[in-house]
Amino acid sequence: MKIIAIANQKGGCAKTSTVVNLAAALGEKKFKILIVDLDPQANATFWLNAETNGICSSSLFSIDQKIKKLIVNTSANSVDIIPASEKLSDLTLSVSPNFEQLKQNLSFTELNYDFVILDTPPTLGFITQNALVACHKILIPVTTHILSLAGVYQLMQKVSFIQVKYNKNLSILGYVASRFDTRTRHAKDVLNSLIENFGDKVMETIIHENIRLAEAPSFQKSILEYAPTSQAARDYRDLADEVIKKIINVNAQNLSQI
Repeated sequence: MKIIAIANQKGGCAKTSTVVNLAAALGEKKFKILIVDLDPQANATFWLNAETNGICSSSLFSIDQKIKKLIVNTSANSVDIIPASEKLSDLTLSVSPNFEQLKQNLSFTELNYDFVILDTPPTLGFITQNALVACHKILIPVTTHILSLAGVYQLMQKVSFIQVKYNKNLSILGYVASRFDTRTRHAKDVLNSLIENFGDKVMETIIHENIRLAEAPSFQKSILEYAPTSQAARDYRDLADEVIKKIINVNAQNLSQI
């Protein structure tokens, strides 16, 4: 089981879109996926039409939590979720600053998933730090706008701190250029800057700006279900292939067999 945090402190950089649609693309390939929604806005929970019944991922910050009781089904095949709610907003006020509690609760062997994907809030606070301590890899969506790129450098400082103090095994899975508008020179300039600064850590897959992707949450469907032949669906299938190759070391010619 690999735990991947999707993080960037900049809001509007397609974190939740990456979480939901990457999970759906991996699920389409028959991998078992658990999303942990750690954002108080609960956008992933809404997008996947999860019945929360009062369940919230804030419980994962309690000692000896029975994690199976928190898992609910979603509308996406092979994808389950631990939902979020506004309870997460008060989390730092009600618990002591233990940055390893989430990791301890997610480490139970009773979890039978291939990938656990953490959706983090647009901050570098207590919840995101817990996610970085708990995960094996971090995938960073970056919209091709200069302010999103600036937020990446601040995130990298936090990642370095976590690696030294809490999680020496944390590594960067990659940076994903998202909401890429081929019509603008600015988007191309930011993409080039991303590649210049981070080299081969920038994923080959680019997530293009697409109206279908903006519409999908309203119908509570992943882009793979809502518009399966769209450019956006193709992008996320390509991203899933790339993630599989990087994590499982599957050769490209064998991906069609998964």
